[in-house]
Amino acid sequence: MIHYLNLSRGLLCAPHVEQPRFLRLQSTWCEQKRWADVLWTLSPDFYYTLAIGQALTVHDVSERPRVTRACWQGLAWVRFACARLWGTDRGPAPGRSGMDMSPYFTRELNALDRRVCRYVTYFGQFHAGRPLDIQLCHGVALRRALADSEPGPAVSEASQPVPRRGSADLAGAARFRREVTR
Repeated sequence: MIHYLNLSRGLLCAPHVEQPRFLRLQSTWCEQKRWADVLWTLSPDFYYTLAIGQALTVHDVSERPRVTRACWQGLAWVRFACARLWGTDRGPAPGRSGMDMSPYFTRELNALDRRVCRYVTYFGQFHAGRPLDIQLCHGVALRRALADSEPGPAVSEASQPVPRRGSADLAGAARFRREVTR
């Protein structure tokens, strides 16, 4: 299993992941429907790992106790685009509420710039024929573990303070741990 930390808040998971790799999948780009940018900025390392059939997990942490948009929508888009451009499975692309996003993603894929399609398609030559195995770790378990590992009053998940944006560095994990136990 290969582990990727999504910058920047996924770095909160760094102390709990051995030999992490990094990617930048921006939830803002998902909100703005900048699908070409999402695909264009993922690293060759990520595409190659996915193509050769390695199982991978993407770690990200939301400010709220839920899956980040980058994970539920961005990774669904990446999996869908790779599967279509590499000629693999034609299964549905489930969204956060379970709704099939395939018709929408198909329209967006057909409208993509050729350079982006060529970039992603290039890695299809390494595809091993296995299903694209992208799993998510969205940090809710991390929040519970941090709350349980530190002495102090118990804090419910819904009322846990969350580190402010920009504090997701290695020192940010220590601040987060302290804030949770106050």
